[in-house]
Amino acid sequence: MKIFLRPLLGFAAAAILIAASGCGGEDPTGKLSLHVRFPQNWENLLNISMLDASAGTAYIDTIRAIVDCGEASPPFWDSPGSDSSLSLGTLDLKGGCDLTVQAITGGVVIMEKTQQAVSIPAGATSSHDVQLSISGGFDYAGSLTWPRMYHSAVAIGNDEVLVLGGSLGTKSIERVIYSNQGTTTAAFGCSLNDYRTRQKALYDPISGRVFVFLGGTGTLDNEYEAIDVANEQCAPHFLYNTRTEFFPAIYGQQIYLLGGYDENSNWIINTTKIDINLLSEGIAPDMGIMNEKKDVQCSASVDNLACLGGMIAINYTDEVETFDLQLEVDKGLINLSQPKKDFSVTKLSDGRIFIAGGIGNSGKLQDVEIFDLSKNISNSFLGVLKKPRIFHTATELLDGKILITGGGVTVDIARSAEIFDPVTHTSREVPWMMRIPRSGHTATLLSDGRVLIIGGNPGDTSMEIFNPSAP
Repeated sequence: MKIFLRPLLGFAAAAILIAASGCGGEDPTGKLSLHVRFPQNWENLLNISMLDASAGTAYIDTIRAIVDCGEASPPFWDSPGSDSSLSLGTLDLKGGCDLTVQAITGGVVIMEKTQQAVSIPAGATSSHDVQLSISGGFDYAGSLTWPRMYHSAVAIGNDEVLVLGGSLGTKSIERVIYSNQGTTTAAFGCSLNDYRTRQKALYDPISGRVFVFLGGTGTLDNEYEAIDVANEQCAPHFLYNTRTEFFPAIYGQQIYLLGGYDENSNWIINTTKIDINLLSEGIAPDMGIMNEKKDVQCSASVDNLACLGGMIAINYTDEVETFDLQLEVDKGLINLSQPKKDFSVTKLSDGRIFIAGGIGNSGKLQDVEIFDLSKNISNSFLGVLKKPRIFHTATELLDGKILITGGGVTVDIARSAEIFDPVTHTSREVPWMMRIPRSGHTATLLSDGRVLIIGGNPGDTSMEIFNPSAP
């Protein structure tokens, strides 16, 4: 039997009573009363059809309390979601134990919270409020100062993210800082020199600078910006020769600018390289994009670089041009599963490159491809995504699986997310939806395994945190 528990004014609470006593029948050491609260508006965020449960009504089957005092198999007690109290029997909490409270629906932990080192003095009664967090889904994570879409978010270490540019009319840069207490935002000490959208931001951790290319207004695509993160200083720089609509990539202490047009609108075969330390320019003549292309995505992995897909004239292309960055030479062509653009490109921890979604001759796609550039080979998995996606994000989680969020255009912008398993080559839809539809947003992996979602909805400044599922 499934028990329904609805929140009141955005919150729901259940009182659970733990009777704590000493070992061996000693006098009770104390009592602990738990008041369990649930995230605001959680029913509207849970896609119940994704769980092993009846459709149409959001509910909680079970509230589970787990008391971990160091045992190999910590004891747990289950209560129907409607119960207001639950006695967990005789426990010794004098030395402090970890208390985990979970909300379970259809056999899946959908919300949880762990409080560490909970202890009760002898003869005392203690009351704890336990605010559950969404598990395997999205929690609200505060707000930006400016709404942003098609912006850049650059992880600069210590769970800090630099947010810059975007299509909603701001030159400002914001610093987002994440901790166990949540996220905070702070204005950065300088701003971009130009309004930019769909720009490319490359971070060099050695010099501590972010280099921003493209996305400017008018003819300013030959201007790039260098941002000194530590000193919060921004400086514009200009290429020696006008070069627009190129494709930048960073490797070691070099930035490579591939393809693009010169001031006479001629396609440039030679690749420009910029020394990061001196900001001087040179040429890599043996690694150029041969065919005139637009909307190409270039990604460096280990010692290799791939420039994937895009359009040649009015046609989608399946070409993947590959380069050896150590030798600065062309490695030859391989191919995507079909001609396409606007897919996500994610460099995996094992050096491979993960491609998801996109748009091609048949419309928006549900395909996944994984490239091993060291061997110039690829594997394609057609139609495995649960939804077709463009302008989405794909982020590798700490367990090696890949979180794919949002995407779409106009009325088709998605609130949904899914997780692709590169071992089984399958994808499952996340039962929780984001609070708003997002497209052209960013997703940044944090050190504790969570993912910070920023922007992607006109007029909205909210951020969200994806919490990986409970074990």
